[in-house]
Amino acid sequence: MAEAEAKWKSSEEDYKSQITKLEVCMKDLQEQLTSARQSMKQNSMVDVEMADYECNLSTLYNQVERDKKIEELKAELDKPDQRITLMQTQISASEEQRVQADARANKLKSLLVKTNKELSDARQQETTQKSSELQLKAQLEEMIQQNEELKIQISNLTVENQRLQDKVEGQNESSSHTVKSLESKVDSFREEL
Repeated sequence: MAEAEAKWKSSEEDYKSQITKLEVCMKDLQEQLTSARQSMKQNSMVDVEMADYECNLSTLYNQVERDKKIEELKAELDKPDQRITLMQTQISASEEQRVQADARANKLKSLLVKTNKELSDARQQETTQKSSELQLKAQLEEMIQQNEELKIQISNLTVENQRLQDKVEGQNESSSHTVKSLESKVDSFREEL
């Protein structure tokens, strides 16, 4: 489990780095978009290209949001691990209490000093503790199942994230070509002015 946690933390750092890069790229695109809007308001063909540019920008934004969601799911994945550890501690404590209850019951039987009521109470306590232990074990199994489901969700989102990254890289190349085309048209307009 420690190795898996280390792997997730490393992956988390990679995602944070990618998010930062995407946010910087998105900021640059927004600045370029603002500049292009100011200098090309009178050209309808450029407006069409600008709309495509905005679509690419929206895709980048969605990519950043998806990465953030992955980080949130990883944070949620840590919570069940903590609860599982707590439940395991409670189960151990419950088992220890049950052993102590058994010892008290045996002592009551061997010494015959205590009354039948005390013996009955000790047995009742043992039964209650066993019931509590079973409940804790059931909760532990449920938490483990939830943990596995979250891992599957993380895996699916990671695959989807990679697919979107590949898509964004392709769109970035297209956007770069569009920017160069816009810059060329801006230079042409400036020469005409």
